Amino acid sequence: ERGSLVHSILERFVREVQEQKVVPKHDQPWEEGHSRLLIALADREFQDAENRGVTGKSLLWELVKAEIRSDLHAFLEEDFRIRREYGVSPHSVELAFGNPRHGRKGSQSVPAVVWSGADSAGLSFRGIVDRVDVAADNERALVIDYKTGSSGPFARLDEDSVDRGKR
Repeated sequence: ERGSLVHSILERFVREVQEQKVVPKHDQPWEEGHSRLLIALADREFQDAENRGVTGKSLLWELVKAEIRSDLHAFLEEDFRIRREYGVSPHSVELAFGNPRHGRKGSQSVPAVVWSGADSAGLSFRGIVDRVDVAADNERALVIDYKTGSSGPFARLDEDSVDRGKR
């Protein structure tokens, strides 16, 4: 629930700043207005979770909300660092590729990604990307997949970049 909640907040946030046309350039930090918007969207998502009855004990839920708010503030700082490092800005959220029926309502869809090696006819990939950031010159893109849980399962990816086909 927590991961889905944070994903939903971040998706709504990026969509909202795109609709308002207030997406910062790669070298611009998120501003105080962005931070207020992000927390307001989080509060709406929190209320929705409460209405669905998925929040558990009220005291623990208050602690979880405070932790998520803190994580969201940290997200804005880290996101700026990454955008500046790679020279990109948010372009797409919840981008489905290879199978448009798997996209969420309102998500974009593009054809499958196909990789061909010298000895292969091609390997087709499909899925959903949390976010794609693009450089102003459209020469570079950064694919972002938000992770909210433990990083433990990804610890060995430097040794085996696909974890024997599981990642």
